[in-house]
Amino acid sequence: MTLSNRLLGKKNVNGQPRIEAVTPAAALPGGEVRILGSSLRPPELRRPRVRFGDIEASVV
Repeated sequence: MTLSNRLLGKKNVNGQPRIEAVTPAAALPGGEVRILGSSLRPPELRRPRVRFGDIEASVV
């Protein structure tokens, strides 16, 4: 199962954010991926946080 297959359509506990695409499906550590979706902004307009498993990723 690829990363994008695991993430597509996943929602958080409040049911609002939705990941529609992750490209590319795989990247080297430190590489860039693009996450497309809707309602991905955190509450109160805080800076978004992205994690891949236990690893926090940089947001650019």
